[in-house]
This record gives sequence, C-alpha cells and structure tokens, in this order.
Amino acid sequence: FPSHDTALPISKLYTNQGHIDTAKLRLEELGVLGKFVVVHPAARKKLRQWSPKKFEAIAVYLWEKHQIETVIMGTQDEVSILEEIKQQHSFVKSWVSNDSLLVFYEVVCNSEFFLGNESGPLQIADLSGKPVIG
Repeated sequence: FPSHDTALPISKLYTNQGHIDTAKLRLEELGVLGKFVVVHPAARKKLRQWSPKKFEAIAVYLWEKHQIETVIMGTQDEVSILEEIKQQHSFVKSWVSNDSLLVFYEVVCNSEFFLGNESGPLQIADLSGKPVIG
C-alpha cells in the first residue's frame, strides 16, 4: 500500500487539435457565448436518474444568479429528457451528440463544472480536472 504522503497517479485523457476544434464548433453551433456548465441528465437505470425538473431548477438558478448557461447533453435516445429540461429557456442549450467522447471531454474541459447522474459521461468528466457533481 502507498503511504499517505504518496500521491496516486492522476488519469488524464489526451485529445488532438481535431477534438479541440470540434468542441469549439459545437459550442458555437449551440450559441454558447459565456460561462457554461455541462449537464448529462440521463442514466441507464431509472433508479440512478435524477428528476429532469431538478436539473431544470439548477439551470434556472445558475442563469438567474450567475448568468451561467447550461449545456444539456445526451444521445438521440435521451432527447425527451433534454427537451423536458430545456422547455423554453434560452440559456439552456440542448446538445444531442454522436461525437466522440474526446470531443465531449474537451467541452467539459472548457466548462465551469459538470453535473450528472452516475454514468459514463460522469466518469469521463471526472478526468477533466473540473469540478464534478454526481
């Protein structure tokens, strides 16, 4: 066992310029202009999935108190959850992605933090060094 004063290795993902450019393009396409958070509101098991209304309430709070936009992301199978959160809020951007996880990682690296359920995207976001709330 390592001693308490020995740092454990930190995992990191490595992206290339193509991933960086695609992430920047996706944010531009969504109209993200300033600070933003990334939210992945879905989970494979419903018991691990937080209510979409709670994610919406956080998005409203972040915008009203801090002018931070919310980028909710998911796959084509998760569109109904994304739409339930987005409603008519212009500060919530819905990103239905089939991009690589490295593009997702780059988007998270440029965000303020990540919020989501226990899921693969949460694990990828954790590698970004940004705060992660799960």
